[in-house]
Amino acid sequence: MLGLGRNGLRTLAGRRGLSSAVAQTSNSTATPPPQQHQQQRQNGDRRKDFVNRTSRPFASATSAEQIKLQKKYQENLESSKLESLHDAVEYIEWRGTVFPQTVDKIIGLLERSANLSSLSDRQLAVLLSIFGATCDTLSRSLRAQNLEKVEKILREKGVVMGLLSRNQLIEAKVDNRSRVDAVEELGKFEESGVELDSKSYALLCEVYAKQANPKAITDIIAHMKANGISLTEDHVAQLIYSVARGGSYDQVGRVVDTFSSSMNVVRLRCAAARAIAEREKSEPGRGGFEVTEMLRAIPTTAKLHSFENNIYVVNVLMDLIENGQFDAFNLLSSYLIIAESGTTLGENSLNTTVVARSKSLLSEGSVEEAMALYSCVHPSYANDFFVQKLKNTLENNLKSITTTSALEDYFKVITLAENRGMVSSANEFLLTYCSKNTIPLFAEVFDHVQQSGDLRTILGQNPEIKKALGRQLAQHLIKTVSPAEQAALLAKIATVMFAPSAKEAPADTRDFYRIMYKVVGKDVKLVLPALDLMKNTVWYEKREFGTAIVHQLLYSDRDDHLAAEKIRILVESNKLGQLNCYRLHDKLTKFMMADKEKRVNLVAKVLALDFPPDATSKTPVKFGGRNLIKFMSNEIISTEIAAKLVQFLEEDPRVQLTNDELKEANVVLKSCPEKLDLLGKLRKSATMQRWRSSDTNELLKELSNFTSETKEAVKSTLKRVILQKVIKESSDDLDQLVNILEHVVEWRKEEKFPDFLKSLSRTLENHALSKAISANNMVLADRIWQMRSGHPAVDVLLSYASRLFVNGQVERADEVCEELRKSSQIIRPQILEKMGRRLKGADPSKMNELATYLQNSFNLKSKDARRVVLQAKTDQLNQLIETNDLPGALRMAIEETNSSKRAFGQVPIMIEAIKRNDKQTLESVYTMVRSAHNVDMANVNLAYALIHSDNVNRARSLVERQNLNIESSVLQYFTTLASASENPKLLRDLFIVFNGRASTLDLNYLLELATKKLCKLSSSNDIESLMKLSHEIETTSFPLQNKLRTFFDDLKEKHSSSSREFVDFD
Repeated sequence: MLGLGRNGLRTLAGRRGLSSAVAQTSNSTATPPPQQHQQQRQNGDRRKDFVNRTSRPFASATSAEQIKLQKKYQENLESSKLESLHDAVEYIEWRGTVFPQTVDKIIGLLERSANLSSLSDRQLAVLLSIFGATCDTLSRSLRAQNLEKVEKILREKGVVMGLLSRNQLIEAKVDNRSRVDAVEELGKFEESGVELDSKSYALLCEVYAKQANPKAITDIIAHMKANGISLTEDHVAQLIYSVARGGSYDQVGRVVDTFSSSMNVVRLRCAAARAIAEREKSEPGRGGFEVTEMLRAIPTTAKLHSFENNIYVVNVLMDLIENGQFDAFNLLSSYLIIAESGTTLGENSLNTTVVARSKSLLSEGSVEEAMALYSCVHPSYANDFFVQKLKNTLENNLKSITTTSALEDYFKVITLAENRGMVSSANEFLLTYCSKNTIPLFAEVFDHVQQSGDLRTILGQNPEIKKALGRQLAQHLIKTVSPAEQAALLAKIATVMFAPSAKEAPADTRDFYRIMYKVVGKDVKLVLPALDLMKNTVWYEKREFGTAIVHQLLYSDRDDHLAAEKIRILVESNKLGQLNCYRLHDKLTKFMMADKEKRVNLVAKVLALDFPPDATSKTPVKFGGRNLIKFMSNEIISTEIAAKLVQFLEEDPRVQLTNDELKEANVVLKSCPEKLDLLGKLRKSATMQRWRSSDTNELLKELSNFTSETKEAVKSTLKRVILQKVIKESSDDLDQLVNILEHVVEWRKEEKFPDFLKSLSRTLENHALSKAISANNMVLADRIWQMRSGHPAVDVLLSYASRLFVNGQVERADEVCEELRKSSQIIRPQILEKMGRRLKGADPSKMNELATYLQNSFNLKSKDARRVVLQAKTDQLNQLIETNDLPGALRMAIEETNSSKRAFGQVPIMIEAIKRNDKQTLESVYTMVRSAHNVDMANVNLAYALIHSDNVNRARSLVERQNLNIESSVLQYFTTLASASENPKLLRDLFIVFNGRASTLDLNYLLELATKKLCKLSSSNDIESLMKLSHEIETTSFPLQNKLRTFFDDLKEKHSSSSREFVDFD
């Protein structure tokens, strides 16, 4: 070896002051797992180019052609079909790329080989090389573990290592940053009987260079000289590295100058620069500056930009980036051979070294450093393996993130990947991965993408991920309790599902209608706040979401008795913005024809939402007029229905047909000119819009300014606007109403007074006369009477006659009654009740006389005539109860009951007596009802009073104890009372108490009213009430009608635990 034993070397070292130096070992340790790479990088590999790589016979640079071949045959390379260690040696020497499968295969071959003596020292060195930097696809920690395993195998099999293999073993350990003991390694050389060569000493120098121990290196160099071993750049570079690593930058220049005449200055300066790069970890930015200063000192005659020298600068570049200086390429660009673009290295084999280090960094978990380094690679040397592994690493990292702080760091990394060109779009990468996998912080990732503004673009290009993303958001929705958070999540789901995409057909979008209807729980409670949260930037998604919900509500009308009410709430909320009504035409027509009288107005409101909210809106979708014409062309829609629709649409400011649309209507409605004329009313000019927004007095003034040259059609249109506005505003200002009617009288004197104006004027006369009668302003009432154009409505005539009679004007009342008889209008019982409400405040003593008067005047039944006075007496009774005069109320009730032979006022008195715990009054009322009717009727009234007083159990016990059955008319009466109450639980409790005691038909009607009222209020307590109803129905096996059965089945499913765990998106 050196001609000295192990102790002899120590003696030599002691004489030269090297004893303390050789006893030291490297502070480096094996690389920890990737998640600990930040701590491990404190002991980084800084050797690399200090040993001349060109001296290795088995490690040559990989050509661009060989790289291409590797890509082409990568599958075969990765399969590692090696049958012997000799095959493995050939594979390593000529293939150039070593994959993890190859390493595992070679370890297996070494373990199974009975005799390794057939391997030469050079071949063994080749095998050991794959456990160092040659295998750039494994992390240093894994390489170190594999190397320890191989070293143990060789030791157990008695393999004696020669110079090449032992040098390679030390080099691999240094590459892996494993702990290296220089003295121990010298001992192994001595035991093997192997003489150290120049490279062996260079490796020992490298161990001390990393410790910044130049004294030990100078002693080794002196020892080499003494033994005739020549000094090379490999040794001097380590000496300079150790000096620079210790911070003695001034001495670096002197050392370099000493050897500049015989050695490569570029390599020596770059060695110092690599040591300085270590400072980048502790002082970001500082190391980069000092590195450039060190390189600036290289003389121009040193040929820095030659290929042979630029490899050393590239190593400095890699070290800087590995230590966190991601802008190193820009710092060193003037010293590098770069491409014409100025953004990457030149097209040469130096790129292969950078790719190898990039893969090594990536395998260790240093993702940012790996991306920054790989971005310097010329496009011709792009490595698909690295890019794919980078994406896999990014995906695995995203899956394991559980904290928001870690997620924020991850966003920075993925953004860097996009900026460096590793992924085409960071946000698209995030959403695509989330659509295929479940990650802990999906909601936060989605919010990040949405806030970036890329969501619509990404979904437009990748519509196939919509359903998967919507499913995950829906899972978060069903686990959320807060209504505000639920609304926000629903808005996000709608934004995803209805994002526009040129790759989707309209039928694909309609497939989401059913899904969204299930997500919202077949209700509109969450839809309204969700629509509020959808901004104008997603107007298309908002329109499609609203259309989807309305479409499904129209479709479910046959099964959902609340569908019409839900549509009304949604349409009147003023939150929809706009709908795509063309997709609703078929369902809308069926919905309207199911109940033409009640639903025409609602259908008109839906059709109006097909128009932009503002006529001057820049919204590109303006097909409302065309769609309305197509809807009207349906033969099932009669002219009468069309007239009602147009009447409602006229009042909506957003509905306006253009001249082009009316021309199209001429073609479509050619066979139905009546509908065409009706649609002509929807052509609203700017003048019409101004009229509708102006005050009535201003319009009257403008009308008075019209001249004889003004067209009659214009005058009639303005008169119609005035009358419609007054009727719609329903003003209580009687003077103004009379003033308008006076103008109407003048208009009637003109030659042309169209029928539509006659109809509107009669409506206004009825409205004004009713207001005057209710206010008991008989002066204005008489004035209005004198201006009438025909027979007022029956209820108005009866009210007027009754008010005149009560006020003592019997003769005038007779005249009005005669007018009513001449009109041949039918007097219905409901009209008598309505009239009675208009006589509030009248003298109660006069009401009985009024009932007799009307009975004689119109030959009414006594019970019908009594309806007129019932409301007034009920008001008087309630006033007595409110003033705490319960005895007075009881006396009044008894007197009225004895007079009419029918119970009066029993319910409010019973309720008040129960509240006050006044048993005597309660017994008196009970006796009164029993005397007027029977015991069962008294018990039924008492049961309702108990229900109203929140004594449901007592009421149920009473009904069961007395075995009561309730008649249909009586149940309907109590149902009406409960519906008029502000307490929604009354209807529920009424059903619970009388379940099984009335007809199934009446109880189903009661349930229908109860569900409508409870769903309309939509509080948590009302949900509990519905669930209580559902339990009662299920317990008693009550036979529900189809719609109610569907409602309660959906309710049960919605609030079951299983439905809270999964949303069906298929």
